Amino acid sequence: MRKLRKMVNNEKGNISLLMIAIMGGMLVLFVFILNLSKALAVKEQANTTAQQASLAATSVIYDHINTAIDLYDLHLLSLPLEPPPILLSMKVSEYKSSLAHNFKYRDYSANEINMEAIDLAIKSELSEGYDPLFLKGILESNLTGLVPSMISVAREVIKENHGNLEDAEMRFKDNRIYIKASNEYKATNYDKLLEGMHRKLFQESSGPEIDFLGELSIWNNTKILLREKDDDQKDTTDVEWE
Repeated sequence: MRKLRKMVNNEKGNISLLMIAIMGGMLVLFVFILNLSKALAVKEQANTTAQQASLAATSVIYDHINTAIDLYDLHLLSLPLEPPPILLSMKVSEYKSSLAHNFKYRDYSANEINMEAIDLAIKSELSEGYDPLFLKGILESNLTGLVPSMISVAREVIKENHGNLEDAEMRFKDNRIYIKASNEYKATNYDKLLEGMHRKLFQESSGPEIDFLGELSIWNNTKILLREKDDDQKDTTDVEWE
């Protein structure tokens, strides 16, 4: 009888140990699943960060392009042309009206139609306009001067999305502005498992294509590092050409 009781007690003990082991394994599995979910969420956040920063940097160009267009129009008006020239700003307006009534662009927002109209008008003027070389020079000068503003807005968007500026990049490639940025992932630990594990998850995204950039001689495969300098250093920008 005592032997039987001892066997039963041993069985209960073994079952208890088994249950504890199963529960421990389930907790570890839960921690891994939780961390996988967190990693995917942080990766998606990093993608959003890069996407919004690239859109913001691209918007700087279109928000200020009218300065170059106005200067070119003034140049045309100063020329003794007969009949009077069709101004670049007029071409933009004509393209906007045409695109707004084009079924192909029915899903475009007013801002997207405006950007497309600017692209088409400038490309047209650069290929068969009154003074393409003058327009090219104005555009290159104007856009080069916008780089500090583009860097600034990209940095602000990254910081607003709790991203990291360290190792963040702005790249000009294929007539687009690419932003590479990261958000930090910190693992949830269990009984010192994964304790202290954290890393930066990077994503890269681009804004819409800026068609007329292909006609210019600037920014071809230019990479700009977006990191900020320390307080005791000048806030210069690191630029690399590939």
